[in-house]
Amino acid sequence: MSQDEAIIILLGCSLAHQLGDANTQDKAKIMCDKILTYILNYFFQNGPSPFEIYKPDHTHSDGGWTTIANGPGLFPSGFEITGDQKYKVWPIIWTSPSATLFSIQQTAWYAHINGVGNKDLTATLLAMGNFHAGQIERLTNKKLNWDTFYLLLWEVLNHNIRNQNHQTKLLDKSLTQMNTAPCDGPYNYGNGNYATGGWASDYRWFKNAADQDGSNSKATLGNFNGVDYMLLYNLYHIMTNTTSLFM
Repeated sequence: MSQDEAIIILLGCSLAHQLGDANTQDKAKIMCDKILTYILNYFFQNGPSPFEIYKPDHTHSDGGWTTIANGPGLFPSGFEITGDQKYKVWPIIWTSPSATLFSIQQTAWYAHINGVGNKDLTATLLAMGNFHAGQIERLTNKKLNWDTFYLLLWEVLNHNIRNQNHQTKLLDKSLTQMNTAPCDGPYNYGNGNYATGGWASDYRWFKNAADQDGSNSKATLGNFNGVDYMLLYNLYHIMTNTTSLFM
């Protein structure tokens, strides 16, 4: 398991925890705790180093095996989903006497929230971990047009809402994005034949502008499942209280 895969599963756990019934919420908490224990190597059960993902044979995962930079995002996310206090306390091994490791981690995390690294994973952690909306907006708005999804996600997961001016702009932009989506779902057939309005990729909330608008000649081609649209659609209707329209 890479941390990319783990963070996406954690997003599912977070949504299930907020929107599911009691049984679903309990299962989401258990799954979240198991995943975080594994990828943070919290109790050194998989290998000798924290923030490293190991295979069952205790060798490193093939890719994305170090979680040091995302630690400051993973811990708050774990607390918001599970409520477990262990995710509120930095273990002593990551502060003193290992202050250097802690400093490296903080530096890497602040670089991530300022646009270095995988912006999609960082934005997901910011939303799940209930970070400040301004951080999410700065990371996702410029050239990406992800701000609608990640801000609505932040609101739904954490029972937040922005001030009236910001909220009106957020909902208006979200509605505009949905209204530009093709009726048959996102697609990109190549040679200039692709959906407009940013719906020309398999999942726009992870894609750069060139992939979203179809101008990347190396983009994935085909008809896409529209999960990116459905997530935005449901988050929008949750925040506008039009619950009868959930899909």
